[in-house]
Amino acid sequence: AKKGNFEIPQGVSSIADRAFMNSTVSKVTLSKDASLDWIGVSAFENSAIISFEVPANVTKINSGTFKNATKLSKIVFNEGLTYISASAFEGCSALTSVQLPATLQTIATGAFKNAGLKSVKTGDGVAQIASEAFAGNKALTDLYIGKNVEKIGDNAFTGCTALVAVNLPASLKNFSALTFDGCTALVKITVDAENK
Repeated sequence: AKKGNFEIPQGVSSIADRAFMNSTVSKVTLSKDASLDWIGVSAFENSAIISFEVPANVTKINSGTFKNATKLSKIVFNEGLTYISASAFEGCSALTSVQLPATLQTIATGAFKNAGLKSVKTGDGVAQIASEAFAGNKALTDLYIGKNVEKIGDNAFTGCTALVAVNLPASLKNFSALTFDGCTALVKITVDAENK
């Protein structure tokens, strides 16, 4: 069984589906000349991974890639990432902060659902935040929604009970009454004055 530290050797371009699923590997590093550009579905699901830097060549985080990796406390995203799939970081309860790159365009359904997020900064390239993307992040207090977001799905922030204030950008065209359902501390929603 894989455990402890693991180095991805030179010449490896992908991590297969479920490669480290349920493993006790706590750290994965890339060799100096690694050319990783693909991380498979559920690759680190329910693993003991503590931190991970997503290589610049990876454009998509697949479904369930880090789902229920409850020890994951640090994730670094590089510019080049465009899509975070459904449930990619769902249940990552030790993950308290994410800063998403400017190249990111879509955050899919339940991508960060029931994580431990206190701070979220979406890049200004994000156009869509899907349903339940950040639902259940009960400690979330610091939220920056990028200035080019056009759509926020149903229940995207449901149950974010510590969220007090939200600023919505002028670019926003579609969001639901349920977007902030169950955000019991929410007292202020500000919509950019340029929003039509």
